[in-house]
Amino acid sequence: MLARNGWWREAGIGYTENVMSATRETVKLWIEDAAKLGDVDSYSAKRTHKRYACHWEVEMKLGPAVHRVIVRDVSDAGVGIISPVEVGAGRSVSIRRHADESWVEARIMHATQTIGRFKLGAIIQFDESGSRPRRPDEVRQVAESYLALARLKLTRGDTAAAELLVRECVEIRRKTLGAEHWLTALAESALGECLVAMGRFAGAEPLLLTSYPKARAHLEADDERIKTAFERVIQLYEAMEEPERAEAFRKQCAADETSS
Repeated sequence: MLARNGWWREAGIGYTENVMSATRETVKLWIEDAAKLGDVDSYSAKRTHKRYACHWEVEMKLGPAVHRVIVRDVSDAGVGIISPVEVGAGRSVSIRRHADESWVEARIMHATQTIGRFKLGAIIQFDESGSRPRRPDEVRQVAESYLALARLKLTRGDTAAAELLVRECVEIRRKTLGAEHWLTALAESALGECLVAMGRFAGAEPLLLTSYPKARAHLEADDERIKTAFERVIQLYEAMEEPERAEAFRKQCAADETSS
């Protein structure tokens, strides 16, 4: 699972009370040290979590290998990293400033390549073993927050991060609501949209085609969520340059509406 106190808070969702873990103590110290520099990053006004700019050379453990990287900013949700090695979105890493400090686990959410280096954005994965169990409504709220943040990432062109977030939402809804639930179907439709944006049509098509009727069975045709799910199928076939299949889908949906 993604970090519960991670960047998904950009979607406006809060969290429950937690026992302070060693990771939290370490991150708290990072923020205090970075705050002494008095600088916040240039996008601070747009962020839910204030990020403090810094320039620390740290150790990053990727599998068995340890690399020297630069942490360029830090918040209570994540860190920005400049790395000499490529780390794909979804990979887990561990970070520490020095040998006397505990490792902080993080998950890479996006990566962009520049000349001779890679800029990484990572979510800190806090140890929540001491926190109380989530209520079902809180679990559903987290799933919705993942979906909301995924939409934001997708509009910004960060398709890899969007896919990870939507997959988390799908997983949560399948486990808590069931595979046939209309909310699960809407999440699967959103995942299909991500895959289309990434050009992965073969994976997108079954998700989009099976999720639409499941959602339509519970929502009216004029519901914006159904309209969006419908348009995703059309966009799939347009991206595949198969307009005849888009038209066939339109006609099938119209026929279904007439007969219902």
